[in-house]
Amino acid sequence: MDKQTTKKVELLKQHEHKGRKYPAGSELTLPEGKADWLVGIKAAKEVGAVSADAGSQADTNGPGA
Repeated sequence: MDKQTTKKVELLKQHEHKGRKYPAGSELTLPEGKADWLVGIKAAKEVGAVSADAGSQADTNGPGA
């Protein structure tokens, strides 16, 4: 099984993805590229260190998926 690098982010504003709304303040663990995208559009800020663990906490269907 490949390990995927993830980041933990906190949403700065509400974000909707595939019909699901995530309120501002939500903390999500996402694949690095998706987390970076949200930070890049100023919808989130990074709150956790980069991890090489694809653990069960990763929300791969979260914003930016």
